[in-house]
Amino acid sequence: MVGRVLESVISQLKIGEIISVKVDALPQENFSGKIVEISPVVDPFTRMGEMKILIANSGRRLRPGMFARADLKINPHQGLLIPIDAIIRRAPIRIYSKSKKRWRIN
Repeated sequence: MVGRVLESVISQLKIGEIISVKVDALPQENFSGKIVEISPVVDPFTRMGEMKILIANSGRRLRPGMFARADLKINPHQGLLIPIDAIIRRAPIRIYSKSKKRWRIN
């Protein structure tokens, strides 16, 4: 399988990494794949690179051209998560405070 990945994510991928793959045509099944190649080239128009994933196809249920999605385990950005309903906009200032172990706006 050849997959396309955003350039902001591609540096976090490792050859040999095991990933989960779902195929739209077979929604009840989960496939396991291994990253075997990561392209050093990024498309300047889409800002995406390619990776090749090796997937066992016992039973020959996977076919060329099927659409699939890979679940990549990448490091998320660290930051503060505030529920949208906890934000009151009073132009141009937004104020947040912590009360009773929850973030609130004063």
